[in-house]
Formats: sequence, C-alpha cells, structure tokens
Amino acid sequence: MNEQTKDTNPAVAQSRLHVGLAAKYPLEIMNVGEDTYILMSKGHHDPHEFMRVVREEGYEWPLGMPEHEWTKTVPAPKNSGYTCMYISAKQGDRGAFPTTYVREAYGEDRYEALTAANATAQGREPTGEASPGATGYTATRP
Repeated sequence: MNEQTKDTNPAVAQSRLHVGLAAKYPLEIMNVGEDTYILMSKGHHDPHEFMRVVREEGYEWPLGMPEHEWTKTVPAPKNSGYTCMYISAKQGDRGAFPTTYVREAYGEDRYEALTAANATAQGREPTGEASPGATGYTATRP
C-alpha cells in the first residue's frame, strides 16, 4: 500500500483519529447517571479496555456495550446542584468532544452477555471481549 492510499483509506484515517483522541483524552470514568446507571469518559476508547477499567474501579452495575458518541456541555440550571449538563452533539458541532458511554442494561443486553454470545458465535471460549456495537441528557455534580 502506498502513502497516498494510506492517507485516503477511511479505515486508516479512523484508526489515526482514535489514537489521537485517546492520547488527548485519558480514560477516566465518570458517573453521570442519576436515575439510571450511566458511565462515561471523554475520548473514544476501546470498549473492552473501557469496561475493564469500569470493573476495576468497582462499578458492578448491569451495563451494556460501550458506545462512541459526541457530546458537549451546557450550563446547568441554577440551584440544580450540577455544574454542567452533558448533551448529545454531532461531530464538528461547536464545543463537541468525543466520549465513550455505557448505560444500564439487563439480560442479553449486558456487556458480559454480549461478549459471551459473540465468542460462542465465533466458536471461541468467552473471554469478555466482543465487537463493539443513545443519546440523551446526563449531568455531573461539582
């Protein structure tokens, strides 16, 4: 493959984007849910590495497959107890940044069930890894 092909190959460009974003945004888990379990980190991180860190940090909640999204912050309402609100955005929107989100899930939608099903379908022993598969409002307290 020549240099020109590498520069125009969408898969290569996407891979470079994720490497750059991971360097800019360290994997730091934030609990941004209120009535539902929602965790996020700035940056598009590998879903399995994200879940490994989630579990290492003691979050044992039933969670689904992490997803890459674009998010931005807006001021929180006065007297809400929050410093800001995270809202869904589109890549390129003013103030948008990449995020990795995981939300509450049950049964066959849980991360562990999805990874086990994927491994079984491929004729492997379940290892806790799978191919990566909502948007909404979440907030963070000061």
